[in-house]
Amino acid sequence: MLINITKQEISLEFRNYGIITIPAGIKTSHQTATGIDKNINFISEFDWVDMKYPKIAKLLKSDLDIYGLNFPSDYLILAIRLQFIHDDSGSCRDIYQAPNGKGAKYCRLWEKRNNLCYSSWFSLTKDWEEPCFPLKTDMLIQILDKDGNVVATEQNQNINGDFLSEKTFPFSWEHSDKEENLYKSIYELNH
Repeated sequence: MLINITKQEISLEFRNYGIITIPAGIKTSHQTATGIDKNINFISEFDWVDMKYPKIAKLLKSDLDIYGLNFPSDYLILAIRLQFIHDDSGSCRDIYQAPNGKGAKYCRLWEKRNNLCYSSWFSLTKDWEEPCFPLKTDMLIQILDKDGNVVATEQNQNINGDFLSEKTFPFSWEHSDKEENLYKSIYELNH
């Protein structure tokens, strides 16, 4: 499922709190108290409040939830959140799906161009799990751990007519001690 998230940190005035700073990567929603409004982009994740505003976190999270903080659409980017489900290392690809285990599956392929490592992301056919359509929009691909926390992100972008992501985390077959914690949080979901 595609979602809108904050593409950069921004400071906004909110009620009697004054200026608060919302980090990049926070999910937004069009849901309001009266229904869906496509002109509204309310912040809909609040875990960041505990770290940034620990002394007022409980009250601030409650007010953000009840009153909503409308985030400017110019500061949003399309994203998809996925979890690793299995590897197909014989074909040099890892398979991902939405955290609820429903919906399309996606694969992450390794690609090297001009001595730079890239990932290319494709949706998969339902029957044979073969790559069929590249993810073709400027978007973020966020990888979740077993608890639903974002642990890695790649930005899919147009690079000379192809949609690629600069490789920011290892593939399942690239196990290294250097990235042990990140590796475990991504690939040991089902192991």
